[in-house]
Amino acid sequence: MKTIKDAFKHVTGLLGEQDISIGSEYRPISFCALVSGDGYRAAYNSLTGVLLLLDEAEFTILNSEKVVADDSTDWFIKNWFLVPVAHDDMQLRNEIVDFIRTINVSDGKLRTYTIFTTTDCNARCFYCFEKGRKYLHMSDEIAEDAAVYILRTCMDKINLSWFGGEPLYNDSAIDIITDRVRAAGIEFNSTMVSNAYLFDDEIVKRAVEKWNLKRVQVTLDGTEEVYNKVKAYIYNDGRSPYKVVLDNIDRLLDAGISVNVRLNMDNYNYENLKLLIDELYNRFGSEKKFAIYSNMLFEISSQPGSCRSEIERKELEQKWMDLEERIFKLGKRHIKALPSSISLNQCMADSENAVTILPDGHLGKCEHHTEDRFIGDIYSGITNTNEVELFKVRVDSAPICKGCKIYPSCVRIKECTTLKISGMCDESTRYHREKMLYQSIAKYVEDYISKSE
Repeated sequence: MKTIKDAFKHVTGLLGEQDISIGSEYRPISFCALVSGDGYRAAYNSLTGVLLLLDEAEFTILNSEKVVADDSTDWFIKNWFLVPVAHDDMQLRNEIVDFIRTINVSDGKLRTYTIFTTTDCNARCFYCFEKGRKYLHMSDEIAEDAAVYILRTCMDKINLSWFGGEPLYNDSAIDIITDRVRAAGIEFNSTMVSNAYLFDDEIVKRAVEKWNLKRVQVTLDGTEEVYNKVKAYIYNDGRSPYKVVLDNIDRLLDAGISVNVRLNMDNYNYENLKLLIDELYNRFGSEKKFAIYSNMLFEISSQPGSCRSEIERKELEQKWMDLEERIFKLGKRHIKALPSSISLNQCMADSENAVTILPDGHLGKCEHHTEDRFIGDIYSGITNTNEVELFKVRVDSAPICKGCKIYPSCVRIKECTTLKISGMCDESTRYHREKMLYQSIAKYVEDYISKSE
């Protein structure tokens, strides 16, 4: 046995070593994920964060339904890979997370700022969740004031996430904010959600040299004909937007910027997205900083009642899983790194260290809310603490959570827009998320072995 990833500091400090009752029956904790690869066996405990390389006998112990405690099981019991048969794994996780939250007191400093440079866009996607909202544009003056707010509230190292609308529709705001942050000596990186249409050579140069842009998420809805129809760009210059965007993805990759392509899937484009995946792989498959993932469109507008029925959603989920499987097999699904600490938050909305900055200077907690649910502004700071607390209210666990490998890192907040549309969880979502965990484990192990050779 060899430990190749150490435990989460706070978790092991709270758990300590588990007592052993020789001769009693134990079982693998439900958070133990086993992975077999070419020449290795591994076990990961998603509650403690420990990752082990095992020999065949050790792997067999953790792959057994029940074992009787003896000398061969001592380490696994002490370190919470094996627990008594009647042990309540979920309750243990809940107690650990709740306690860590109580001691994890924020100093009020922020790490992540999601900045809306504008809510206007050069595309007119029929499914846009911002459809029908007012177009707001961040003025140079507000950009200057936003930079002052960031410098007043930030940690020593921060991430600036550019959002819209189309954030490049107002790139001067990005210039102003990054110039001020850099001049103040704050270390920062930035990311962006963009349709990538406006990334010419000059903007890419600024993105690297001024914005410290590390990653761009780009949505593609299909191959050329489908994409051009869905995006419905405002331009009429004879160019194919699809070709423009793919060329710009090349520009970004050539500049060392990672590109994650998001495929927004619905029944109308499911078959076409299979073709798109092949096209993207043929063109960008050799690029290490290029990845693809798919996303289901649960609603087609911002109007109430536009959500799918349960049967329709289940049918769409099967198609989504098919696309994800195709991407996994091609090796282009982005694989997340194993976490360095246990998850306490779902996203920016329930994080103590993140805010959104709207074009008019309002502050928020969720990118889906650009016209309501403000928590303050860049001049007065966070003043609506009641709204902040509402975004921290979690959803109770459900029967489907029992036995789930990712339960220790799964956080769901009641105010989540996506959660209200798609529901808590289901078998296909759980399967997909557990599969992603196994992919992360395998990558960590294979990288470790490669570096050790």
